[in-house]
Amino acid sequence: KMEKIVKLRDIIFDLQMEELDVVSSMLRDRRKALGNTIKYSLNIGDEINVNDLGVGVITKINRTRCLAKFDKGSYNVPFSLITKE
Repeated sequence: KMEKIVKLRDIIFDLQMEELDVVSSMLRDRRKALGNTIKYSLNIGDEINVNDLGVGVITKINRTRCLAKFDKGSYNVPFSLITKE
C-alpha cells in the first residue's frame, strides 16, 4: 500500500497546474462516492466511530452529514469520516 502512495507522490510532483486540477476533481468525486456508500448504510440509532470523537450514536441523517451524539456533545459529521461499529 505504501508503495502505491510513493508512486502517486512521484507522479503528482511531475504534474502541471491543469493536470493537478483534474486530479483534484477526481479525488473530490471519489471522496463523495465513498461518503455516499457509507450514508446509505446508516440509520438513526446506529453506533458509529469517528477518529477524533470516538464512538457516538446517530440522531439525524442529513444530505451530506449526519448529526451524532458523543460523550463530548453533538456534532455534524461528514460521512467520509465515519466508520460503522
